Amino acid sequence: MQTQETIRTIYARHGLKATTAPLPTFAGPTNGVHVHLTAKPTLPREAEESFIAGIFRSLPRLCLLGLANYDSYHRVFPIRQVDENRWEFRFLDATANVYLFIAALLQAGRAGIDGKVPLEMIGAEPSPARSLFPTEPEYVEDFGIDTRMPKSLESALEGDSWGEVGELTNVGIGSNYCKVKEDEIKYFSAMTDEERRRRFVSHF
Repeated sequence: MQTQETIRTIYARHGLKATTAPLPTFAGPTNGVHVHLTAKPTLPREAEESFIAGIFRSLPRLCLLGLANYDSYHRVFPIRQVDENRWEFRFLDATANVYLFIAALLQAGRAGIDGKVPLEMIGAEPSPARSLFPTEPEYVEDFGIDTRMPKSLESALEGDSWGEVGELTNVGIGSNYCKVKEDEIKYFSAMTDEERRRRFVSHF
């Protein structure tokens, strides 16, 4: 938040407006946020894989938290392993509550370790985008990919279970959050693309 406010302040001093809206223009680049996470102390290989497997099991709900708004799904990227016990999570943007996202991320990963969940998906090189939206059946089979990441806020809402991040619902966050997102889908889908773009730029 400090970084975003610093950027906005510097731009404002020069008579410009900086935006972190996920889709600031239709033809230009999109905005996103990447979270780097390093496990300390170092996890054993089996636990490291179970950590990521737990996150994959909760991916739709984690996307719902990280890609929190209607236009967030113009930019969807997966997980990148930077190094041993270090990952980059790319499925969030500046419209998310990053603290809630990271709490849910850690909870999902910890559930994977506790349950010794096997990691059945293997890394895809050289193009993560190709593994994200596979088109060839043999490619899916080779890499253990059996589920697409959500392509819209509505698809991220599908299903009624929070999976490995279910403890969030103990204080009502899960169900209330989903209700808000359902209302947002109705509200923003009724807008034109330009109206919605301007609204997000004004807020973010």
